[in-house]
Amino acid sequence: MKQFFVLVLAAAASHASFSQEKTVRYFDKKWGEIAAQDQATYYRTVEEKGNGFIVRDYFADIKKVQMVAECSGYIPSPVYNGKKTLYYKNGNVQSTSQWVDNKPTGPTLTFYDNGNPKGESEFTEDGERYKFFLSKDGTDQLRNGSAIVPTTEEGATVASFHEIDNYKVIAQFFVDQQQDTIYGLSEKQADYKTGLSGLAKDLQHNIRYPAQARRSGIQGTVFVAFTVNKRGRATNIYVVKGVSAECDDESLRVVELLAGNWIPATHHGKPVATRFVLPVKYKLAGRTKK
Repeated sequence: MKQFFVLVLAAAASHASFSQEKTVRYFDKKWGEIAAQDQATYYRTVEEKGNGFIVRDYFADIKKVQMVAECSGYIPSPVYNGKKTLYYKNGNVQSTSQWVDNKPTGPTLTFYDNGNPKGESEFTEDGERYKFFLSKDGTDQLRNGSAIVPTTEEGATVASFHEIDNYKVIAQFFVDQQQDTIYGLSEKQADYKTGLSGLAKDLQHNIRYPAQARRSGIQGTVFVAFTVNKRGRATNIYVVKGVSAECDDESLRVVELLAGNWIPATHHGKPVATRFVLPVKYKLAGRTKK
């Protein structure tokens, strides 16, 4: 009998026992965790507050706050429970929102880097809806309830947009000058050819728990990000959050092995490229996480 399990498509943030001292983690520009402080684009501090945590992210080059959030957990990523505020490098507020169990609740307010209001939206059961969206000079962009509006500042390396119809966000997409437009939300999302249950079976069948990781008792979740392009192939595959070199490499190997088994997302009836993040969990039978 195999003495380990490989679980996929399940990721849960967990509490950990920490002292009142802050914990520092470092990230690259894509928010992948790195060990080298001098190469970090962002860094994070975590401290206990009551039954939860205050997570603060900083711009590493200027050591100014980028986010302050009340969280119930932060491993492998923050679980938002309470107020979350994002900041621009100049110190002005970028957005404020309230969260419950990692889901936004109530209004989200956004602002331009000059302090002018940008928009107000709210997440409902059928998606995100805007109350208003203004240009930087205050011009109403939703006079008819529909528009394609930018959600990043001018000059951003990768620009993001919301497509709004009848005040509801029906698509979110990203434009990179070096590649196709990539959608984060579309009318029909990308899917594995045999569904997510089929993806789980194929991963179970093909993944091999690395021997070195098994001997060392290493467990955890590897988050693999990739783009499903217009032809239904996984491309630009990389690890967002890893566990160990062996587990990371094995996760990449299997995702690449199954790269041609996808159905592309569609928007307005046409195939579009979209982003996908796949959590792959490595767990040894009868052991707690090391």
